[in-house]
Amino acid sequence: MIDPLPRTEQRNPVSSRLGELSAANVVALMNKEEYQVLTAVEQAAPLLARAAEQVAGVFGAGGRTVFIGSGTSGRIALQEAAELPPTFGVPPDSFMVMAVGGALTGPAALTWNEDDVQAAPDALSRSRIGQGDAVIGLAASGTTPFVRAGLRAAGQAGAWTCGIANNPDVATLYDRLGMLYRDKFQDHCKAAEVLKEGAKIHNAPVYMHRFAAYELAQCPGHEREAYDLLLSYYKIGEQERLPTLMKWLGILQEKLNVPADQKIYIPPAASHP
Repeated sequence: MIDPLPRTEQRNPVSSRLGELSAANVVALMNKEEYQVLTAVEQAAPLLARAAEQVAGVFGAGGRTVFIGSGTSGRIALQEAAELPPTFGVPPDSFMVMAVGGALTGPAALTWNEDDVQAAPDALSRSRIGQGDAVIGLAASGTTPFVRAGLRAAGQAGAWTCGIANNPDVATLYDRLGMLYRDKFQDHCKAAEVLKEGAKIHNAPVYMHRFAAYELAQCPGHEREAYDLLLSYYKIGEQERLPTLMKWLGILQEKLNVPADQKIYIPPAASHP
C-alpha cells in the first residue's frame, strides 16, 4: 500500500526502532542520515545560488525579503532573520518573517493553522509587499496551504517569489531545476537527467517527459536515445504530436541519417529552419 503522506511526513524506516538504540548509536544514525541532506543541497545548489542572487539584488535596491514558513521551517527562518541585524548590520525591516505558530513565535505568528490560506496574503497586503521585493516560501513537504497561498499572492502583487522544499516527490522542483540547467547553464545533458527524474513522479506535469527528450536531443552522443524516445511518444497518438516534438524528430532524422522509408513526415510548419 502506498503511503498517501508526503515523504517528509512519513516515518523513516531506518529509525523505526530509535527508542531501543543506545545514545551512541542514535548519534551515529543521525550523523549517517545527515549526509543525505548534504547530497540534496548539492543537487539543488544552482537553484539556491540563483535565489541568493535574486535576494542580494532586492536588498541592494532597497527592497524587502519576506520568508513565509510553518512549523520548523518558520522557526528556522525566524532565527536567521533575527541574526542578520546584530551580526551583519542589516536594517531590521529588510528581512521579515511570516509564520504559523503560537506565542513563542512572537509577532511573526499570523495564525495557528497551517491550512489558513488568507493569513499570509492579508499580511503581505498590509505590508505593501510587491514589485521590488522578494518572497521565499519554506515548506518541508512543499504542500503547506499557508505557504503556497502566500507565494501566490506575492507573485500576483509583482514580487519575485521562490519556494524551498525538502520533498523530492514534488515534481515542480525538478521542473524548475531542469529549466535552470537549460536556460542559464546551457547544460542540456543535466537538464534532461533532471526532467527525466521529475517525469517519474506521481502527478508530474504531462509535458516533462517530452521536455526531457528535447534536452536529450541536444546532448552529444544521445541523439539516438532521444530519437527513439520521441518516436515512441509520436506513436502514442495525435495528442503527443506537438510542433516542438515534430521539429526535433525532423532534426534527429537528418542527423541520424534515418532511411527515407522509415522517416516520419514532418509538416513544413514544424520543420527546423
